[in-house]
Amino acid sequence: MDILPVNFKILSFCGIWREAEDTHIFKHLISLLHGSMVVTIIFYFTLIQFIEVIVSHENLEDVTESLFMIFTYVALCFKCFNFLLRKEKLLILLNLLRERIYRPRNLMEAKILENYSRRGKEYFR
Repeated sequence: MDILPVNFKILSFCGIWREAEDTHIFKHLISLLHGSMVVTIIFYFTLIQFIEVIVSHENLEDVTESLFMIFTYVALCFKCFNFLLRKEKLLILLNLLRERIYRPRNLMEAKILENYSRRGKEYFR
């Protein structure tokens, strides 16, 4: 991936992002299974946390900790769901950004782009 390589590498690791469709059916099936399992585990964990709040309603500290986790994971669930629903539009946007008009025009712009790309990679190592 040439645009936002670190972000898309993380999404690929989580099984949510596959830009190029795999030609080998077994590899595609494993990738689809991996992504489905990751999303299912996230949604399942969110549901379990919600049940824990209902069960432990007597202890205020446990309820507070569980609510914090629920809100965090509900936000993650919405982001995953939104990302998966809008994947085709994101592919169109990425292809537009690869066109000639958005590429660096001279050496100075290429250095600026490389500097920010290197800085982003340093933060996420």
